[in-house]
Amino acid sequence: MRNKKMSHMIRYGIVYLVVILGAITFLIPLAWMFVTSLKIPAQIHVYPPEWIPNPVKWENYLQVLTFFPFSRYLLNTLYITSLNVIGVLVSCSLVAYGITHIRWPGRNIIFILVISVLIIPYVVTLIPLYLMYHRLGWIGSYKPLWVASFFGVWAFQTCQRYTFDKAPLSEKEEDKYRNSHQR
Repeated sequence: MRNKKMSHMIRYGIVYLVVILGAITFLIPLAWMFVTSLKIPAQIHVYPPEWIPNPVKWENYLQVLTFFPFSRYLLNTLYITSLNVIGVLVSCSLVAYGITHIRWPGRNIIFILVISVLIIPYVVTLIPLYLMYHRLGWIGSYKPLWVASFFGVWAFQTCQRYTFDKAPLSEKEEDKYRNSHQR
C-alpha cells in the first residue's frame, strides 16, 4: 500500500515538474516582452541581454497610447467581435436546433453538405469572397468581417449539433417529439 502510494506521488511529481517547466517555457517570452517594453531603444539589442532595464521607462506605454489611436482600435475590436458573437450565437443555435430536433425531409443530406463544406480550404474561397464583397460595395468597410456570422459559421454549427443532440428536451418538447414519431 505504501509502495503504491509512493509511486503514485512520484508519478504526479514528474507530471507537475513537466507542467511547471512547460509553463516557464511559455512565460519567459511574455516576461521578455514586458521587460523590453520598459527599456530605452539602445538597451533592446544589447548582448548579453539585460533582464532588468536601467532606467525603467514607464513612459513608453503613455507614448504608445498617444502615438497610435488606441481607443479607436479598441472600439473597432469591440464592435466587430460583439457583432460576430451575436451573429454566431443566433444563427448557429437556430441551425443546430433545426438540424437536431426538427424532423424534415432531406435533413441528413443538408447536414452532410454542411460537413462537406468544412473540407473546402478557406484559401480557395478568398477570391470568390473578395469578388462578392466588391460587387456588394463592401470593400473598405467592416461588413465583410461580421455579416457572414449572421448566416452561419459551419464549423460551429457542426459542433453545436452534437451539443444539441445530447441536450435533454423539456417534457413538453419530449412528448411532442415522441407523439410525432409514433405514427
